[in-house]
Amino acid sequence: MNKLFFLNVLLLLSFDFFAQKDTLLPLTTNAVLVKHAQSEQLRFGVNTFVNDTIELPFLDDFSNVSYYPDTSKWLNSKDVFINRTFGRNPPTIGVATFDGLKSNGYPYRPLVNSGAGNADTLTSKFIRLDSITFPPVAITPLDSVYFSFYYQPKGFGHTPLNTHTLSLDFYNPTTRSWVTILNLARSGNSAKDTLFTRVMIPITNPDYFKKQFRFRFRNKNTGSGSVNHWHIDNIYLGRDRTIADTSFNDLSYVYPGQSLLKDYTAMPFNQYAGSNQMAEHSYLKIRNNDQYATNFTGFIKISDYNSAISLYDTTGSDNAQPFFASGYVNNPDIIDFLNSTVSPDVANFSFNNGNPLSDSITYLVKHYMRTSAGDRNKTNDTLILKQQFNNYFSYDDGSAELAWGLQGTYGAETAVQFQVFQPDTLRAIDIFFNPVSNINSISTLLFGLRVWNDGGGSPGSLIYDDGNSMNRQPIFHSWGNNVFARYYLNYPLVLSSGISYIGLKQDDQQTLNIGFDQNTNSQNKLFYNTNGFWSNSSFKGSLMLRPVFGDSARAVGIKNNFSLNNQINVYPNPVSNFFTLTAFNNSITSVELIDATGKVVFESMANINNQYNISKIDNGFYLLKIFSGKKLLDVKQLIISRNE
Repeated sequence: MNKLFFLNVLLLLSFDFFAQKDTLLPLTTNAVLVKHAQSEQLRFGVNTFVNDTIELPFLDDFSNVSYYPDTSKWLNSKDVFINRTFGRNPPTIGVATFDGLKSNGYPYRPLVNSGAGNADTLTSKFIRLDSITFPPVAITPLDSVYFSFYYQPKGFGHTPLNTHTLSLDFYNPTTRSWVTILNLARSGNSAKDTLFTRVMIPITNPDYFKKQFRFRFRNKNTGSGSVNHWHIDNIYLGRDRTIADTSFNDLSYVYPGQSLLKDYTAMPFNQYAGSNQMAEHSYLKIRNNDQYATNFTGFIKISDYNSAISLYDTTGSDNAQPFFASGYVNNPDIIDFLNSTVSPDVANFSFNNGNPLSDSITYLVKHYMRTSAGDRNKTNDTLILKQQFNNYFSYDDGSAELAWGLQGTYGAETAVQFQVFQPDTLRAIDIFFNPVSNINSISTLLFGLRVWNDGGGSPGSLIYDDGNSMNRQPIFHSWGNNVFARYYLNYPLVLSSGISYIGLKQDDQQTLNIGFDQNTNSQNKLFYNTNGFWSNSSFKGSLMLRPVFGDSARAVGIKNNFSLNNQINVYPNPVSNFFTLTAFNNSITSVELIDATGKVVFESMANINNQYNISKIDNGFYLLKIFSGKKLLDVKQLIISRNE
């Protein structure tokens, strides 16, 4: 059953099993929607009142960061995912993505990996096509009403088959019935996977020109996960248009803001060294959707959560040429406000003025444009990025569009290159595992953590290996809740400054699905070994695997407000069923045992002998917190290992 599922998925993706060892697989759930649905406790009641109407023009480019469609325009359409990461080269930042997931982020039909059934629907509110109320103006078929939108199959997601279609329906308020206007299907190796195609539809049927006109988009999908993607953008319904009305006054960002660090999206605060780690450009992409050049002024503002401003500057004034004539506007350069001199990069800026950071901190990086008063949508003129300095390195932006893995090879190895700028202690590795439809098919797989030194541009000799000391398995905090799972090393590993490679070895031929971010590209940092030789990944993107550094207390989210007490000992370690604590002044009052996810799996009050029975706790690596009353005395590393 499980192997058949993987074979079907691979066939759907049209990958040559024998010619390629690393592969991309679709996601089964949507972590953003799972988290958002749980926190919002969504209700799915129907709310379709006849008088719940809006007037022309109707416009939505999905640039709001909301995850769900705008309720002022759409009726009960939460199954469609509003995002800024799945569309490739969209007309404006943000798209509406149709897939096989419900609004809570879970599949419509788990375990179904073929066929095509009804999935997402995006339905507009009732729209008055009979008139505009203020000032009162009647609308007729002679008023040249057009409906337009952009669409794209796949994008940064998963390829739909010809049976996985996207349809557009109009609601006829005269006959009170839905009419299918358009059926879209992807055929062959389409260039439309990377471009958005524009559709322009005249509305001339008098039956539609009533108060209760509506339209909707529907997709056909296997319903087994985040698969068979279609994306739409820039829906515009208005009058006084023509078939040649293919442009509009709107200057927009295209993608989210990028990290201002040269190599990473996040890094440990104590590894930050200033200007030599800063990016050369801010990597903004802007698109002018008008037929005429338009002037704009760009700004950048960097502040922390206390609103302390680190930088407020401008990219200066520039003329954006029309996209259809000249392509994208690329003007990330910063102008020094005070000296009025042009700087070709952002290297003159460093966080904390280039000084070392003393603790974790998040900076807010805001890019925005001052555009003309006629700019149709101001929402897409602003980007906000969180630049994090915590205890881990990352190349990814936190979003997974697909999953990456090695197929069909026992003992295959995965390694990601990282550079430590000063000696530090590697404590753990965070991994985002993508659950498949049947989670049992992957949660029982085994793997081990590994660390290599630099072998001249690829992994060299091993400097850490779990060996047979751990039976690690993919961890999911709840089914489909795709968050990072933390795996602690058996012992702290001190890494010297320089390049190291951090990853894992799989102990099965089945593919380990690790989240893959296609909006950042660290392909040259990702390596795999299936035949005794290291190769770079075949795909552009970033593996969602992050090394965690620093002291053990900080690695589990505990404030480092105690000094480690060398006079407290735990033995034996590794332990089978019982361990004993010894303390110089016997001040221990209680203990807690924490697993790799941060969950307390064992707690006990102290006893006379300070001996504790953990025979019901699974094998693995744990942290033992030792208390005296409410005071945390110490944190010890404890390995449970027994032959079963």
